[in-house]
Amino acid sequence: MEAIETVELEHANLAQHQSSIVQQMRNFWMENHLCDVVLKGNDGVEHCAHTALLSAASVVFRNLLGGSFLEANQVQRKQPVEIPASKASVSALLDYIYGGQPKIDLETGLELLHLAEAYDLPKLARAIEAGLLLSLDGVKALRVLQEAHGLHGLKATCEEKVAESFETCSQHPDFGKISAIQLARILKREDLKVSREEVVFKGIFNWFSFSKERHGLLGMLLQHVDFESFSADNLLRVGRFTLSGPAAEELHRNVDEALQRQRKRAQSTPNSLDFQPKRRCLKHWSPGLGASAAACWRKVLPIQCHSLSWHRGHIYATDFEGNVLCWHPGDPATSVRKVVGGGVGTTGTNDMGSSCDVSVSPSGEIFVLDFEKDRLVRFQDGCGHLVCGDLSTPRCLSCSPSGVLYWVVEEHNEGRSQVWKLVGSTLQTVIASESLPEDLQFRATAIFVTKDEVIYIFDCLFQQRRILRINPSESLKPIVVGQIPLYTGGGVAGVLRNLWNLFVTEDDTIYVSDHDAGKVFAVRPGDTTCSQTFQCPDSLFPVALLVQDRSLYVGVVDDYDAPDVVGVYEHLPPPELQLE
Repeated sequence: MEAIETVELEHANLAQHQSSIVQQMRNFWMENHLCDVVLKGNDGVEHCAHTALLSAASVVFRNLLGGSFLEANQVQRKQPVEIPASKASVSALLDYIYGGQPKIDLETGLELLHLAEAYDLPKLARAIEAGLLLSLDGVKALRVLQEAHGLHGLKATCEEKVAESFETCSQHPDFGKISAIQLARILKREDLKVSREEVVFKGIFNWFSFSKERHGLLGMLLQHVDFESFSADNLLRVGRFTLSGPAAEELHRNVDEALQRQRKRAQSTPNSLDFQPKRRCLKHWSPGLGASAAACWRKVLPIQCHSLSWHRGHIYATDFEGNVLCWHPGDPATSVRKVVGGGVGTTGTNDMGSSCDVSVSPSGEIFVLDFEKDRLVRFQDGCGHLVCGDLSTPRCLSCSPSGVLYWVVEEHNEGRSQVWKLVGSTLQTVIASESLPEDLQFRATAIFVTKDEVIYIFDCLFQQRRILRINPSESLKPIVVGQIPLYTGGGVAGVLRNLWNLFVTEDDTIYVSDHDAGKVFAVRPGDTTCSQTFQCPDSLFPVALLVQDRSLYVGVVDDYDAPDVVGVYEHLPPPELQLE
């Protein structure tokens, strides 16, 4: 008998045939036709399916439903097989196995990840991962990080998303649920996006506050904080935080080391901004104010001013034409009004020189020290009154918060100074430099008086650049509270500093401007060294200085004698670091 030759029966379109089979099985499932197994979720809802298809999709299902397990007996006895998941998750699981493309929310997706891992469905896990990545943000990433076991790519993306919105994420309740290792991985990223390094520190303490058992992890996490990027004030605040145990020692050590490095840099290279913050986003840095993501200064008005003063929510300024201007911070340039000068309608003395200093008393009296005409003039109720004329080289002016007016005149004795004050209508000499020991004699180019009638002066007599403090209620002996390097560039080969303008805040931080170098320096309480606070932009020079409501206002020009480019800049200080 002749053997029959065998032939292979080929499908005209195998993929279409397979797809049609899957589609038919999907139709059977949706119609509950020939289903032989029931899956029951943890909420009691039952879902019918086909044992054969579930077994084909997953080895775990094949062993579970067709082996010697309890579930196989349940199938044979037509009893439901329990699945530890919600109705939405079980429905989505079956929909996917039967060739569908279910739409799921975040919670369902995370639950499905557990099912995909439990039932060995790697393609489902990858599909969930791809779906989550499309809509992932920082807050969702916090939730996913808690569930994405084994999915290293998804976890890496989640860490990136948290880093992108760290400030928002660190305030969310789910932030406290990520592990210490996950937090450390996020903190050490160079692309961690924050407005200031203090945000990183505060985020650690937010995470730390979720559980007292985390106390031992604090020291490890603090290693990822770039303390030298803090502002000097915030470093001092952190140093006063009350902690206990090894974490406290580690924190205070980091703070002390950062402060020492800041001070060393200020002393050795005061003009250098060579410090590179750890975070790439922190592009703006100054020794006193630390690092930030945004520039700390902004131009608020395109006007010229020789001096600045504050009174009841308004800034007063003298320009270079003998006028006194006034405006409210935040108002546009069109709102600036002239209160002294030509066209104001002031009676009496009103012909001020182009170079003047201004100070306003608590009662609203405007005092103007006219350098060109050697006189002091008071303006009140639309009238200018001569207070004192024929002054001996007037230098600077300051009205205390209690209403006592102080000013400096220069003696015809090697440039030494006297400090005078006006109490009511009485002129009094407070202190004369020539009456002091030689090492404490001074030539004052700037003066500031506090609410306690404590006098600060900037002394540039001979080869000195220092800040003196005089408290007349205790002694007229000056105390050196600040030292400014004599030369720019850190050595005698540099340029001799030309410093003027002085302002002292309520917390005793002293600001002084370096005209020729285009910088503003700060001297903080308990430290006589200076740190750079403000660098004038575009080769401009500071000529006026005011600190109010934690903002530093600096009047700048491009040329003091013939200014073409002028403006008032506001330098925004860093927020005060506070921990709950």
